[in-house]
Amino acid sequence: MAMRSQIYAWDLYGEGTAPSGPVQANPAPTIITPGTLYTAFTNYSTQAVTGSGSGLQVQVTSVGGGGEVTSIAVVILSFGNGYKVGDIVRLIGGGSGNDCTIQITGLYQGSNEWEGPSVLELGVATSVFTGGKGNNIKNNPQTKDMQLIVVEQFGCTPTVFFPGIANDAIWDVNDYRGGKVRNALGGPRAYLQFFVNTTGYFKDTDGVPRNGIPGNLAPYPLSLQYDICSQRKQPPVYILPTQAWDLKITCFNDFLATGKQTQLHCESIGQLEAFFKYTLYDGVDCLIALRLLEAAIAITPENVDMFKRNLFEENLILPTDEEVTPKEDTKL
Repeated sequence: MAMRSQIYAWDLYGEGTAPSGPVQANPAPTIITPGTLYTAFTNYSTQAVTGSGSGLQVQVTSVGGGGEVTSIAVVILSFGNGYKVGDIVRLIGGGSGNDCTIQITGLYQGSNEWEGPSVLELGVATSVFTGGKGNNIKNNPQTKDMQLIVVEQFGCTPTVFFPGIANDAIWDVNDYRGGKVRNALGGPRAYLQFFVNTTGYFKDTDGVPRNGIPGNLAPYPLSLQYDICSQRKQPPVYILPTQAWDLKITCFNDFLATGKQTQLHCESIGQLEAFFKYTLYDGVDCLIALRLLEAAIAITPENVDMFKRNLFEENLILPTDEEVTPKEDTKL
């Protein structure tokens, strides 16, 4: 195919890329069912309900009147291994059915929190292609000699402002896209920037390329709140032949709002996403696209096809001023 459109969709949590390992101690796993007949300040072994992790030990730090577990802590040096975020385990030893279950919310490695696909450092531009976060490809893309790419649509998770709720650093609003609101911001405060070779594509008003386009100007996915953006006109991004290119995302808000974090930690699919739709022009279509670019004509599949039709029609029409000379009769 000489001309084809494709979509690249990226998610920080990563499709099929969730790491496995020991369970983090802070914050502790989430209590799903409190169970009964458990004892405070007692260590309990666990059994996997989902997943294949093993070896985790948990201390019950407080219980209710019937021995219902109300708070827990991971036993130091008993983090276990082979767990994934979202796995559910059962605390063995309480009641008749070992009926307290907890869910793993984060992984741990040594003395540092696991920085797997679901963690993004705030203020740091990270490649959605090869940054090691979310669903990645092996190498940054680069066009060949007879290839040209036009990125027609792009976007990332937008951010919402909640004015006038409180004056605290962490505001008491929950469950906005699975997270809380920090400093009146619900969402990651994310920016997208294309890099062509080593130069940022989008520039600020002073002509200097910085973080790029904010998610509020290019929201993905579109919703009723951002319906006005459905008719937005986005400037196309041209990737010329032999150019290396990249798409990087930068976030400035930790919407989980748990303490003074400097990381954005997603716990499920859809909390931080980015995407772009592009068309690749190859071979002859690449040459036509370059001619359109020189003439300041929009490069679209329709315009490329029209250019080819015009060339074909011109070659079929004979010049009207050309006289046709009859052949001489060679008969004797």
